[in-house]
Amino acid sequence: MIRTFVAGLALASVSSAVLAQEAAPVPPKTWDRTLAAGLNLAQASFDNWSQGGEDAMAWQAELSGTATRHLAKADWEWKGKLAYGETKLGDTDFRKSTDELTLATTYTFNRELFLKPYVSASFRSQLADGFTYDDAAGTKT
Repeated sequence: MIRTFVAGLALASVSSAVLAQEAAPVPPKTWDRTLAAGLNLAQASFDNWSQGGEDAMAWQAELSGTATRHLAKADWEWKGKLAYGETKLGDTDFRKSTDELTLATTYTFNRELFLKPYVSASFRSQLADGFTYDDAAGTKT
């Protein structure tokens, strides 16, 4: 009887140790990352067009990405975007049409409630100087 009790106790302690190993928290996985790049070109040319119109050319390059890490009690996400483009209408020089630099991060707490509190920060800027054009005077400021 005592042997059976000791054997049962040993078996219970071994099985609880095995279950504890299986239930141990999984270490957080690495960052999930995405990256996308794009280049857009557009051109319009008019010849003998009775309605008028000016030739046009435009280009835009863009790079955007995200990095997300899923932790046990929170999610941490970073987003970034870099875009720049120029347009040329008629005889004018190329002018900036798109200029964006954005970086944002969000830390979201995973709760079992209907609320999901979060902390967020962002940075927005541009890459090049902006100008106001006066086509009649032919100046830019």
